[in-house]
Parts: sequence; structure tokens; C-alpha cells
Amino acid sequence: MRSYKQMFPAAFAAFLVMIAAATAGAQSITISGQVTADGSGANSASVALFDAASPLTPWSSTVTADRKGNFTLSAQPPTTGTDVLYLVAIGAPGHRSASPIVFTSVIGTAAQLAAAATGGQLKVTVNELTTVGSAYALAQFATAAGSATAPIGVFSGATNGTTNASAVALNLYSMTSGADAIVPANVNNASATTTLNTIASIIASCAGSSGSTSGQCSNLFAAATPPGGNPPSNTFDAALDIARFPTAGSGLFALLPRRPDYTPVLLSAPVAWIAGINFLGDGFAGPLGIASDASGNLWAANNNSTTVTVLNPAGLPFSPSGYPVSLLVAGPEMIAIDTQGNAWVTDNADGRVIELCGAASSGCTLGSTLSTITGLTSPSGIAIDQRGNAWVADGSAVAEIASGTSTPVPYGTFSSADGIAIDANGNVWVTDNTGGSVTELCGANITSCPSNASTTGAVIGTVNSQTASSLAGATGIAIDRSGNAWVAATSNGAGAVTEITSAGAVVSGTNGFTGGGIDTPEEIAIDGAGNVWMANRGNSSVTELCGASPAPCPTGVTTGGAISPITGYSTANMNGAYGIAIDSSGNVWASNSLDGSVSELIGLASPVTTPVIGPSQPGV
Repeated sequence: MRSYKQMFPAAFAAFLVMIAAATAGAQSITISGQVTADGSGANSASVALFDAASPLTPWSSTVTADRKGNFTLSAQPPTTGTDVLYLVAIGAPGHRSASPIVFTSVIGTAAQLAAAATGGQLKVTVNELTTVGSAYALAQFATAAGSATAPIGVFSGATNGTTNASAVALNLYSMTSGADAIVPANVNNASATTTLNTIASIIASCAGSSGSTSGQCSNLFAAATPPGGNPPSNTFDAALDIARFPTAGSGLFALLPRRPDYTPVLLSAPVAWIAGINFLGDGFAGPLGIASDASGNLWAANNNSTTVTVLNPAGLPFSPSGYPVSLLVAGPEMIAIDTQGNAWVTDNADGRVIELCGAASSGCTLGSTLSTITGLTSPSGIAIDQRGNAWVADGSAVAEIASGTSTPVPYGTFSSADGIAIDANGNVWVTDNTGGSVTELCGANITSCPSNASTTGAVIGTVNSQTASSLAGATGIAIDRSGNAWVAATSNGAGAVTEITSAGAVVSGTNGFTGGGIDTPEEIAIDGAGNVWMANRGNSSVTELCGASPAPCPTGVTTGGAISPITGYSTANMNGAYGIAIDSSGNVWASNSLDGSVSELIGLASPVTTPVIGPSQPGV
């Protein structure tokens, strides 16, 4: 989103007239609540309800808040229960024309709206905090505004990613009170709470000022301006720019009023304005590998126990103690999800791979064991190819478990095969940790392999640390849509990331890429825009680098350049970050190997299609 300069009250009123005409006579429920600005009712604010699945389709009647900001509107929820609904309120006292005060509140899905309504009525609040929480949770689904046909478009999308993002929003604020949310049990969101309260309080000082040219508003818009971009012209745009460019708002903290509207707040300026939630308990015990399935559920392998934990998109566990997979005291290490939604877990201590029933599978119970593959030595990394075959990094070899079989077939010779990834041709890329190398093997689709390596398991090429010292201690690996392999490595000081083309050429130099807080990186992932993310065990953070195409990166950042700050993205509760996964809402998940938790960094990445089979694909 860029500008609301054309989105003045006249256009808004005309749009609401269209809404009223389209919804006249429809069976509806009642939504009542209050719009507040800087702690007071927003007199005469205009309010409407929108559906993200079809933002040009009207879903509410025309309403204007009274002098205390109270409003009541009638709405007919969409027939599709997963559609995300949100309120938009424009205007506040002191801002009569060309209002820079634009508030939003995501109130959940159509099904949730109908279920939550008591006696056909739903109570809501729209304010600075709901605006900031909505902007963060749905940062990747914001639409442009200012056109003649959709002067107030904010969010759009009709996917699992959008639906799941609305659940995240309601973890950040209370839809009813507009205050900090009472999040699910076993969640520590103190980091997110103080960050969002600080931003909301800064926005409140603008909302309570005398007009769009007030010092409070102009200072906010200047501080929220993205690198190389235009300053926002309204409060929602400002919140969205801060969420999307969390390292750009260096002057924001100085705008925090002495008596903030929302407390508690940050005590000092953050390195990055990120919102992170920590999920603990629920069977988590030294989790390593994590993966997101097609429904947005997060799976985590608990290396310090015998279980796998599964969280739904709102962070609630399907089982409070996890699902058993290991025979011994410890062992589950890495995890991958197949196209059926089933989870494949490497059990390093027992030398096995276990297939578990997924949330979307029929005919089996979630978390129950579907198959057990034995005959492995020390399985670690695992990936599923486009034909449904599982490939496992197994110490001295790479093992293929062909779809529908239970016998692993070993290929290659390695010192300690560790990470594994599948490219678009179905070929298999493997890191060798002690060998400091990356090897490409011909996969099951032998027609894509060169003539000199045209059998499954044949070596196509190897790049080692003699060519690029940045490969010493190679760990995680991921392939982007252009066929480049991105490799995390933990040696050579704090470690590095190496980029290797599909032809085997190293383009990241001898020492690799080292910025953005890289410190003993373990696992690595590619987001929907092609940017590269890794979990840093050394400093308990997450790093984001610009990918092979600089187009989606901030102005001035080129391939391999740091997008995250020099400390990485981190929250107070991250501890030994190890595994990393990006979901279909753009949330970045990191497993905390040194305790029993996972961390969710909200709305930071471009969404991906899950599960990831082969190179990461943009979310749909």
C-alpha cells in the first residue's frame, strides 16, 4: 500500500452507499463496538466490514460512529466460512478531511464471526493496537488503496495463508476489548506485546493530534518511510511499512509519548521492530527439525525426547505431550512433510525413519505410525521428492526410500552426510559436514541427469571447501526456484552461507556471505520471494539475506546482502535456534534447541506453498 490521498470521506461515503444497496434485505448479524483514537471515542469515524476474499464485494451497511465512537452495523457473513473479515475505520477528532487516521481490525473468518456472535450480536473494538496487530499478522496480504473503485482496500486473499494469518492476528489483540490478547496457554508473547504496544502508542499520538500536518503525524510518517520508498500518508500504511521493513524505523522510538496509551512498552529502541511469539511446553524438548504442512500446522522433532509436537496455525497443540516416534531416550532429529500431509521423521539414535499420519490424511489417526523404515545408520536430514520418494542423509551414505517401499537403498560415499534438498529436476543435493562439501546426485528422474551420471544415485558434481572455504562444516541446504543451492556452514569463525549455481559454480566468493547476524547457522530456507533465511544456533537468531534476484529486496541490497540487522532477528525467548520453516502466511518459525519451545516471527517473510517439495514456491 502506498497512498490514501485520494481516499477522502466523500469517496468512502460513496463506497458505503454501494455497500448498503448491495446488502439491503440480506439476513444478517449485528456487529457493535467502538472506534477509539488516543484513548477517546473517534467521533464521526466511518466504519465498514470487508471480506479479504473479494475486497470489492461489499459486506456491510453504511455506518458512522457517534460522538463517543460507538457504532452498530449489520452484516451478512460470506457463505465461505474461511473468508477473512476485517473492519476499516477512517477519521478521528481533529482530522476532518483527507484524514490520515485509518484503523483496521481483523475479526476472524466468516465461520468464526457467526459462531462468536451471541444472540446474533458481536462486540468489537477498533483502535491503534488492532491496527498494528492486523498489519503485522497480514503484512503479506495487504492490497493497494486509493483507486476509484476500491478506495479503502486493505487486505486481500482467499487461501489457507490468509485464513491462518487471521488466527495469528487474534493472538496479538483482543477483538472485543482492543487490548493485548490473552493468548493460548503455554505461550510467551511478552516480546510481541511490548513491541506492538510501543508502535500503537506512537500512532495514538498522531491520532490524538490536530490534523494530518501535525508534528506527531508527520514525524511518524517520516520515521516509518521504507528504504527508497515514499512516506506513508495514514496510520495503517505506517503500521504496514514498519511491519514490512522492521529495520528501517530508526527514529520511531524517539516518538514514544511519555504517557503511552498502551502498556507495557519497550524500554529502549529495538534493533528491529519485529513481533515474535514463543510457544513452549506441549511436549517440546530440544526441538531440531521443523516443517509446515498444507494446512499451516507446524511439526517439530523433539531431539531431547521421543516425540514430535504438532501445533495448529493458532499455536494450539493437537496433543499436549506430542506423538511418540523414538524407541530410545532421545533421537528424533529432522522432519519433512509429503504431498499427502504425512510427516517423515529421522530417528537418529535408533537408525530409523518413521512415517506419521498427517492432519489432512484420511483413514488414520493424527500422529499414528504408518510405517517404520529400519536399516539406517545415523539418519539426519530428510527431503521428499516430486515422486513421493524420501531421501535421507545417513552418515556415510544417502538413502532413498522409494514411495510405497520400506527398504532404504544407499548411494554415494560421505564422511558425515547432513543436510539434503531436492531441485526442480528431482536431483538430490547433500551436504557433508566433516567433509566440508556439497554433492549433487542423480535422483529418481534419471532423464534429467547428464549422460555421464544417468543412474539414480550417480554423482553429478561436488563442490568442496578447497574451492570455497565457506563450506567448512556444511549443515543445512535449500534450493531456490532458479536452481541455486544455498548452503549454511558453521566453521570459519561464525560460519557463512554459500551460493552455488545449478551448474556447480560458486558465486558467493571464497568466504561466502556472512552478514545479517550469521552465527553458527544450522538449517536454511527460501521464502516465496527467493530470499534466504537461516537459523543461527550461536546467537539464537534468524538471518535474512537477499536471494538470487535483488528485485524484491530493499533498495540498495544485492544478492547475498543482509536484510536482517547485524544481530539477526531475535526475540528474548529464542535459545539455540536450529530448525527453520516459513509457512503460507509468511511467518518464520525457528526451533529452540536449547530449551522446550519454538518461536514464531510474525509476517516477516514472503509466504510459501507448503509443504515444500523441491524448491520453495510462492504461496498461492
